[in-house]
Amino acid sequence: MNATSTTKNRLFSLDVLRGFDMLLLLYGSVIAWSLKGVSWWPDWMITQFSHPWGVFTLFDVIQPLFAFICGAGVPLALSRRMQDGRAGWTYWRHVLWRFVELNFLGAVCSGLLRFDRAGAPWFGNTLQLLAFGYLFAAFCHAYVPRRHWLAIGAVLLAGWGVALSLGGDFTPDGNLSAKVERFMTALLVPGKTLEHVTYTSWATIPMFAALTLLGAYALGFLRDASRSEGRRTALLLSAGAVVSAAGVVLHFVQPQIKHIYTPSYTLITAGICLALLGAFYWIFDVRGVRKGTWLMVLYGRASLASYMLWGLFGGAMKQASQNMLGGIERLLLPAPYHTFVTTCGTLFLSTSLLWLWSVARRRS
Repeated sequence: MNATSTTKNRLFSLDVLRGFDMLLLLYGSVIAWSLKGVSWWPDWMITQFSHPWGVFTLFDVIQPLFAFICGAGVPLALSRRMQDGRAGWTYWRHVLWRFVELNFLGAVCSGLLRFDRAGAPWFGNTLQLLAFGYLFAAFCHAYVPRRHWLAIGAVLLAGWGVALSLGGDFTPDGNLSAKVERFMTALLVPGKTLEHVTYTSWATIPMFAALTLLGAYALGFLRDASRSEGRRTALLLSAGAVVSAAGVVLHFVQPQIKHIYTPSYTLITAGICLALLGAFYWIFDVRGVRKGTWLMVLYGRASLASYMLWGLFGGAMKQASQNMLGGIERLLLPAPYHTFVTTCGTLFLSTSLLWLWSVARRRS
């Protein structure tokens, strides 16, 4: 397959990578936790789908990869909306609509429609953080020469690292990001205090912006036909290794902590994202592999729908799965496997609904 022609409109590998990330979030985590208590299932596998403070796990790659992929979609979606090389109303109408849409849907997932201002945080969902990263990447795509993008990301990274060092320590409650979270919570919900901050959002927006911009830069690199496909792949893989190695070295200066997106953590995950994009590009665009990709493509091309479906109706689908399979699992399987069977049924229902939605969308 000629990847140069593919990248003019859509990268198949990007759809597969997005679907891979979504399946890792939905299938990987829930299946791992559903097997907790089964004797042969090791505890370290369950740990890979959690966020221990200061411990790097597989689950720590998922959110940065979403930001990176979001950025990779910017040149593909927005270049054709520019008029004579300029970002006009058509460009910014699309960008601002996407920004508002992601913020609203993220707020809905966080409980906005419960109308409980004090009980449901209206900001902090991954979709909302992606919205800010997308807006920043769209601005740079419109007004900043591409050759400056990596420098901008480096400045954001360095600035956040200095701020973390000067603004607090690296404990869950004493770090700068937690302090910002407390301040914003008190500002938006007067009288509400956060005694223990386990996850922060407001102060980590610049790191989402840096990862999103890196994704846009990497996609632009893949679309550059001045290098061969093999060279593009090799350079992306090499860059990924170097960036991750830099993050590991920086860890000994400032620890990698996912919850506050320290620069070392951001660099480690950024390198992994670059390497994954390079590997997927080689396999699925250069080599043209299509077999076995149906599920990843389904979730990749309907990632927002799958996220909302799971976030809003996951509990209802789980209950439906229990109603269908509860009697069978009790008759045929020992108790530790019951949750696993229910989880598989839930995932089957969500995939079926997503497939029906995608078919209806194509026919409309």
